[in-house]
Amino acid sequence: MIKDILAVFVIFFSLQAHAQISKSECRPEVIGSATLTEIRPQTYSVIGKLSGFDPCHKTVEFNIPRSSQKPPLMIYVHGGGGKSDGKDIVREFKNKGMATLLFDAYEMNEMYQGWRFFSVQVTLEARQRMIFKATFDAYKWALTRSDIDTTKIYFYGLSNGAVVAANLSAVVNPDHVPMIFAEGMPGSGLGLPDKPKVPITLIYGELDNYGGETENSWIWQRRDPCFVMQTDELTPPGSARNCSIRNKPVEEWVTEQTAQNSNIKIWKYQNAAHWIFHPRGLNKSKITVHGNLERFAYTGSDWSVQNRLIKDVMAVVNQNTVDVSSK
Repeated sequence: MIKDILAVFVIFFSLQAHAQISKSECRPEVIGSATLTEIRPQTYSVIGKLSGFDPCHKTVEFNIPRSSQKPPLMIYVHGGGGKSDGKDIVREFKNKGMATLLFDAYEMNEMYQGWRFFSVQVTLEARQRMIFKATFDAYKWALTRSDIDTTKIYFYGLSNGAVVAANLSAVVNPDHVPMIFAEGMPGSGLGLPDKPKVPITLIYGELDNYGGETENSWIWQRRDPCFVMQTDELTPPGSARNCSIRNKPVEEWVTEQTAQNSNIKIWKYQNAAHWIFHPRGLNKSKITVHGNLERFAYTGSDWSVQNRLIKDVMAVVNQNTVDVSSK
């Protein structure tokens, strides 16, 4: 019995391999010089040159399944707390035969101080600008790889990473990126792009009130003050540049984009909240941000929801159709 279990264990892990990255690909020169700056009490932004993507950085995890010649690639775009929020879902994508790329944009900028600090005291726009720069460069690097299918590069972004992924839809080449997945996306930070070129699937737990002042402040309906919005020369034109008092909520942006024939779908999952793959399951809690502001922060989901989400994403990757509005 034990031998059988060990045999399965060995076979499973033999199907996965850390892809080879040569020393010639290392790019230590892309490390920037940005610093954290306190703009209000217990609220920080990032000033200065941001870091790009170094494939040899200690946080990079690039995996290719042994059983596939040129698999599709899933680039995971992490959220406010860093790359740890992607560990579980990235493992599922690997198990389904995808190549995967996971890294931490904060650590590449050499200023990470733990997820508790970054997720509640650093501004949305600062987090997202760091993530955008590193992820866009990671995409450019992925295009040079001969061991993946460069016509099937996907992005899966969570929370802050979802905003980044949506903005990437306006700057990447649709010949290489068939779909972008954005889970738990707010409308604030970098804002949302005016002209996405790549189809986007927005993913929400129906209980996602993360960061809301009230229990029913759903993240896709929220209007945040414009002082939490900012863009830079790297990001595409979008709602942040036209924000006057409060930002455009996601559902309004979707309506406008649909009227312009953009390909945007929304999947909503019952018994789920923010960060569907939260390791503790469905958790109804609150957080304190920027020193003394209490906010609702429901996270996670029933375990069965995670299985459905992976099944739905892989159906798209495998060129099947998933056309449901509530799951």
